[in-house]
Amino acid sequence: MGKLVQDNFSPEIKKFINDYQDIAKEYKNRFKESLNLEPYNSINNFPLKECKYRVSIVISTWNSGNTLLYTLKSIENTYLCHNFNNKLEVIVVDDGSTDTTEDFILKEDFSFKLMYIKQYHLGKAQGINMGCKYASGDLIIFCDSDIILFPFTIDEIVKRQQEYLDSTIFFGFREDIENIPPIRDLKKFIYKKEPCFWLDNRFITDFRGSWTYNMMSETNMLQKMSSMKNLWVSNNKISMYDSWQLYRMVYGFLFAVSKKNFEKIGGFAEFLVGWGCDDTTFVSLCIENGVKIIPVPSATCCHIKHPIRMKSQWEDGKKNEDRMNKYLSNSTRINYLNQDFNKRILNKIIKYPNKKVSKQIKKYQIHFKNSILEARYYYYLGNFAKAVNLYLPNSKKLNLDDLENLYDSIIRTNSKDLLTKIDNSNKNKCYFYYLANYYFNEIYENISIKNGSYHINYLFNIDLKEHLKRANAYYKQEQWYLALKDFFGCALISLKYLKKCNECIKKIKRL
Repeated sequence: MGKLVQDNFSPEIKKFINDYQDIAKEYKNRFKESLNLEPYNSINNFPLKECKYRVSIVISTWNSGNTLLYTLKSIENTYLCHNFNNKLEVIVVDDGSTDTTEDFILKEDFSFKLMYIKQYHLGKAQGINMGCKYASGDLIIFCDSDIILFPFTIDEIVKRQQEYLDSTIFFGFREDIENIPPIRDLKKFIYKKEPCFWLDNRFITDFRGSWTYNMMSETNMLQKMSSMKNLWVSNNKISMYDSWQLYRMVYGFLFAVSKKNFEKIGGFAEFLVGWGCDDTTFVSLCIENGVKIIPVPSATCCHIKHPIRMKSQWEDGKKNEDRMNKYLSNSTRINYLNQDFNKRILNKIIKYPNKKVSKQIKKYQIHFKNSILEARYYYYLGNFAKAVNLYLPNSKKLNLDDLENLYDSIIRTNSKDLLTKIDNSNKNKCYFYYLANYYFNEIYENISIKNGSYHINYLFNIDLKEHLKRANAYYKQEQWYLALKDFFGCALISLKYLKKCNECIKKIKRL
């Protein structure tokens, strides 16, 4: 993810606050649905009624022939492709692949307009710039070549982005999958698979056990999040090892931007080498220009897990982060679209739809299999009151993860009276059980169980000195609940930090 927020970024980035509450209010008034807080309701009941702009899906790919076909075939099954086919084009830029990518592109037929461009092996950013240079759409969606889209994924982004075309970036989420079906069974798979947006690491963080566990909830879906605010994740040893900021929240595998803004920014940064930071640099420049960053949990997809294609990617990522920080810290900006792209092209093919696409598509309906899954859904959306109501009747059979969620939700909803109603023999294996007891009753219990939840196991691995840095940073930023969770973890190692816990509790109860 990256280092701490940079103090020497441009003034426009430093002062930016992601306040999109007017957009959320206006969207709800116009369309009678939440902008991003009721994903399943949006998917089930609010299909895309109108496609106002041409949409260009741009895919930059390198040696991904074994997964790219899944991505393209899943685009064929989208509502957008079936009902607004004349508004859709897909541009695949092959960054000098040496695998079978070009062969299957030539062989396969698709039900959308496809432009295939093969360029010299230059890099992902160069591929994206090439694709966008030839894109005819006013609305551009970036998609990776190892993604399986649900029928609603693209539509959930388009129906929002088209309403606030030049003022926003809407982005989606993903879950990793290892076992993919044969390509002939893809349609059956995407209708049977339940989308779980909360399995994306921007909901649960990279390292399970860190107490900034539910990041979208902690930031209210990034609403009013400052560019200069850190959210820390942990590698279970050093709490200050890594941090997140607003400009790191958008991943390149699925997000939308207007072509006007893409051209205004000057495209993706071609000074980056190999893998990493191309999306972060672009989003930072959008923020510099006042563009709002808005998550869309209903735009969920599946990421096909595969061996790392570029062996140097982590090393490249670290170097690119330094390059990005240096670039964003000076005032000079480069327009990478002002060059002769024809010199890069090895081959260019345009394939038009060879078959008629039906105007009907099977209606997608998501039903919760049980109330525990529904409770989990609301917990990760930050609707803690609904989560409590659904978890509580099932408390006896909750696993440790869901039990932690329940205790956390009870604290957040200030529901002290519900503590006695939780019936689960594993409660002493939960970190939030101990925190709730202290928060409501000032009862301190020492934790001796090492084989507990992820949060409990985290306690026996933290570096106290580093962990305190994070607690104090949250305290300074007036993120009282996050500070409380960290200080209480420290207090379970050394009682002297209970005083700080008491201060945080007082602050929380005054809010």
